Amino acid sequence: MDYGLAKVVIKDSCEKCYDCVELCPFGALGIIDGKVEQVGPCMLCGGCKALCEAIELVPLPEVKELESLDQWVGRQG
Repeated sequence: MDYGLAKVVIKDSCEKCYDCVELCPFGALGIIDGKVEQVGPCMLCGGCKALCEAIELVPLPEVKELESLDQWVGRQG
C-alpha cells in the first residue's frame, strides 16, 4: 500500500468512535473488522492526531527518483 507521507498507527487505546475516519479529508482511514486502519495515503495534515490521542503519525522519508544515475557514476569520496 502507498502510505503517502506518513504511516498512521492506531494504538490499542482506540475507543472505536470512528470520528477520525469521518474527519480524514483524504480517505486514509477506514474500518476493517471493527478496527480503524490506514487504508490509503496519509497526507500528514494532522487532523486525526489532533482529534485523538490513540493515533500516532510516523512521517516517512521522502523518496525521490533520479532522472539518471550518470551523476553518481565515477563519484567516490
